[in-house]
Amino acid sequence: MSEPTSSHPRRTGVITARKSSHYLAAAVGISLLLSGCAGAADADRTNIDSSLRGYLDLLEDNPQPAPDDVLAWVSNEDGGKDKARSWLTRHPGAQANVERYIVSDPYESDSNEPEAHLSVQGQACPEPGRCRPYPTDAGTINLKREGGQYLLDEDTALKFFGYEK
Repeated sequence: MSEPTSSHPRRTGVITARKSSHYLAAAVGISLLLSGCAGAADADRTNIDSSLRGYLDLLEDNPQPAPDDVLAWVSNEDGGKDKARSWLTRHPGAQANVERYIVSDPYESDSNEPEAHLSVQGQACPEPGRCRPYPTDAGTINLKREGGQYLLDEDTALKFFGYEK
């Protein structure tokens, strides 16, 4: 992999939540992390694109994003939102249990367009009681720039909920 051509230093926004029945406590802890109270582990979000900042805000508030929340990230290219919505309708109990998110700074890029990456750790549950860890080899998700926002394709977004091709 080549070195970034940008003069901006690498920055990531990191959010961590421990598994617990009290997600409110996790949200408070995450809030402290993001507000800079966690020392070296805090997320420097000053240079992060506003659409990525929106992801961080959503993930900060809820480590189990609802299908509608994830659908908001899906690109509508080639009917992506409709395809994702259709799969989620057929899997009404699907759930994402995310323990950790890392969103990279979009300024680190070799291309003309800024790139961003989302790394996820946790479990996908396509059905209640049938959960499996997110695969480590598929942990980094490329976010596409479309209409001034970073978006996911429908297959990638549905992986949060256990979709497999």
